[in-house]
Amino acid sequence: MFSIDMFKNIPISEENKINAIEFLNHYKSGQYLYPNVIIRSVKISKDVQPWILKALIDNQLVEEERYYRCSRCASSTASYCKEEYEMLEDLYCEICDDEINLDDYEVVYRIK
Repeated sequence: MFSIDMFKNIPISEENKINAIEFLNHYKSGQYLYPNVIIRSVKISKDVQPWILKALIDNQLVEEERYYRCSRCASSTASYCKEEYEMLEDLYCEICDDEINLDDYEVVYRIK
């Protein structure tokens, strides 16, 4: 599924590329990948992380989703893929019924 070839143009060491592949191979289809976890687990700089994510997107291995959380009660809501979040007009917390700010989200990546 993940191969070192997709990272050939990323300016990191071969060791980090191998570490990235080993890390990513622990993920299964449908699981979520958080950008900061890549930085910590592969031990790369924050500047390189977008390159890795772009390679994963370009190779159609992940899909970007937006993850919303209620600012009032901190309850999680569902994450939404691009087609879904572009159509959202409003979103309410299932716990406290407060309206969730659609501009306040975290980007996560779902493994395909």
